[in-house]
Amino acid sequence: MMINEDILAKFFVDEASEEEKKAIEKWLEIEENKAIYTQFEKIWNGIGIVKNEQKVDTDAAWNKVKLRTLEKGTPLKKTSTFKSQKSFSWRIAASVVGLIVAPFFIYWILFRNPNIREEETLSFSSQKEAKELVLPDSSVVWLDKNSTIRFSKSFTTRTITLKGTALLKVRSNPSKPFTVQANDMKVEVLGTVFSVSTTEKQVIVQEGKVSVEANTRKIILEKNDKAVLIGGNLEKQINTDKNFASFSDKIFIFENEPLNKVLEKLNRVYDKKIVLTNPALANCRITVTFKEETIENISQTISETLKLGVQIKENEIFLDGTTCQ
Repeated sequence: MMINEDILAKFFVDEASEEEKKAIEKWLEIEENKAIYTQFEKIWNGIGIVKNEQKVDTDAAWNKVKLRTLEKGTPLKKTSTFKSQKSFSWRIAASVVGLIVAPFFIYWILFRNPNIREEETLSFSSQKEAKELVLPDSSVVWLDKNSTIRFSKSFTTRTITLKGTALLKVRSNPSKPFTVQANDMKVEVLGTVFSVSTTEKQVIVQEGKVSVEANTRKIILEKNDKAVLIGGNLEKQINTDKNFASFSDKIFIFENEPLNKVLEKLNRVYDKKIVLTNPALANCRITVTFKEETIENISQTISETLKLGVQIKENEIFLDGTTCQ
């Protein structure tokens, strides 16, 4: 059943049939339809419809209709009386609301209905491993695990929406700034390399310059700057994390880093996790660099450096020892 303003009007004055009520409930399961319902309800309430209390002079209404018709030269005869005053009420009200709501429905059909919208949206996601993508303008995106980007197929505005974490190398085009919408943060650039994370609510610049905007505050970041959204406030900091882009190139640099922090970084990138069997080993410190190594080779290097035992299983690698040396 197609839901229109007549059926919604009947629903508001409790004139809808059981079949119509069930159809409306089913229709409201779609989020976009809830917005239409809310808009209709606001307009309905705004014209002063009060169910069970609306009083209509049907004879006066008929005379007005007859007068207007006769003015146009077409005779009109009065037919049977309306079934009820309430029924007449919702029909008149539906006509009024329909004139207001019709443009809203047309907009939804043309631009909100995904089945017939003109502008196609593309979506790309990464699951268990990072993924590299080349955008239509030749900019490059490295998606971290469990991240998603969306953008229009035409890419005329050079705008993407990000959920998760990504490193972007943006091709310069001064006439068309590149925009990343990351939840409450908006990042705009001309040409640069930077990282955006909706999970950590931060932007880090590796090369070039970007502007970051959130909640009416806008700041400019340059190389090694970081913007962090904390409690709705956008703060500018100096980036000290040398491994913020490791998911894209598998290059890790650790300088006198606690072992638990090292494993935290590694476990974010690799599927096979490294686990400490002895919690006392968490504070062992290590200085080491890894460049595109397998997680098995990395665990062997850590065990040899700290004199720890290592046991490699199917999905986990265990490091064991009583103390670090």
